[in-house]
Amino acid sequence: MALELPVPKTLLTHGHWTMDRFKMSKSRGNVADPFSAMSLWSTDAIRMYLMTKGGNSSSDADYSEAEIEKFYKKELAGQMGNLLARVTGKKLVKKLKGRTELLWTMPERFEEEDTELVGLLKELPGGFFFHLFTFSTSFS
Repeated sequence: MALELPVPKTLLTHGHWTMDRFKMSKSRGNVADPFSAMSLWSTDAIRMYLMTKGGNSSSDADYSEAEIEKFYKKELAGQMGNLLARVTGKKLVKKLKGRTELLWTMPERFEEEDTELVGLLKELPGGFFFHLFTFSTSFS
């Protein structure tokens, strides 16, 4: 208002991060050290934890080293590691050797459900950019 700019019509807010279910506070001494966490579990593991467990605009999210360790072992090492082991296993790679055209070609015909899904996927980028543009212009 001091710059005589129009006041925003929309406010984007978010929940708070807590530490082991308590509000983070320097005086309490329960703040997260992102550099320590990234060096312990890796930058990508922390990013994935924050994206999946990070709450949303209406609820708080909890940062807990015990939860990060559990997430790392179960989700990343367990499930993602299992998926990676399955898709890069010797049997599967052996079956696919020399047959790469199956990986990159579209089928000649689709079932009705497939046609609908392909149509929705083709519309997705345009819809995303429309909503992104609409949202960003609502601030001006």
